[in-house]
Amino acid sequence: MKRILIISFMLFLSLFTIYCISDCCDSVLSKELNDSNRTKKIYIKPFVNNTDQYGIEVEFVNAIVNEIIMDERISLENSETESDVVIIGIIEKYILHQLFYDISTAYEQYKLFVVLNISLINKSDGKNLLKNSKIEGFQIYTDKTRMKIINGIKNNDNDEEMARMLLWKRMSKNIIRSVVRVL
Repeated sequence: MKRILIISFMLFLSLFTIYCISDCCDSVLSKELNDSNRTKKIYIKPFVNNTDQYGIEVEFVNAIVNEIIMDERISLENSETESDVVIIGIIEKYILHQLFYDISTAYEQYKLFVVLNISLINKSDGKNLLKNSKIEGFQIYTDKTRMKIINGIKNNDNDEEMARMLLWKRMSKNIIRSVVRVL
């Protein structure tokens, strides 16, 4: 009988200890989750375009804004004073390489190569939060604007503009992932 009382008391004591520890952990974890789930406010300065391609900086900023809206872990601010961090971007290179050509020596396939420099400046201390600020991206596409008309419809889905949009989307997605990881 004495043995049963000791075992039941030890069982009660161990369950009580587990309950207390789990209650403490829940309060600590909920506080950490609330701090980590706080939405960071971000501002995007207009990008600088150091290439001869007019207007690509606007297209790229629009792609980044669309990614921020879809991500929902960071919020976009209208002014630099309201934000926690600032994205500064410089498009350094925009190179279009001709890869393949057909029998009449007209180019069929191109490679679009873009290099940009991104900085994520923390407003509290003025430091760049991104370790690797130079980002390179490329998109290979086939020029279908010269192809024959198929079924009465000219197929020009894959031209330089479409390749640029695909590249902006992929690069902006990578930038926002990096920003969320740092914040």
